[in-house]
Amino acid sequence: AFLLAGGGLYNNLDYSFTVAEPDGEFLDYRSPGGGSPALRQQLGILKKFMESLDFVSMRPDDQVVVSVGENLLSESLSKPGEDYAIYFYPMMKKSFTQEGPGAPGELETEVTLKLPVGTYDVEWIDTKTGEVAETSEISSMGTVMLETPRFENDIALRIQRKNN
Repeated sequence: AFLLAGGGLYNNLDYSFTVAEPDGEFLDYRSPGGGSPALRQQLGILKKFMESLDFVSMRPDDQVVVSVGENLLSESLSKPGEDYAIYFYPMMKKSFTQEGPGAPGELETEVTLKLPVGTYDVEWIDTKTGEVAETSEISSMGTVMLETPRFENDIALRIQRKNN
């Protein structure tokens, strides 16, 4: 969400690396932040996704997502009319004691997008594995409705204009 909203700095602190455990396996840290082999694997998936985009030419885009399923949020980067990267994630509670939605678990939903007229390749990316969960080709006449594949908690969407 941070990167697709336009964030550009990550400090790479990983508290699982210590003097006593330089292999990055220490998991009993008591400081804010985190770290673990699982975190590093997830960051690798994020890196691969970001490298699949011409993200240097893209900008945060709060106009492309018209609507998304209940209790979900989205962040988008786009090079309008050409490339889009959208991340869908759950609306989280502000605290553990607050009433309200948490991570929705496994779900499917409809997403309405505003895309310029054209034909596009669509890829839904499983954020847990980095694998493409589903692909399709769509034609837009200004807006388009997509149905997500079944996903758990969050999913990424990559859309690229086809060269006709």
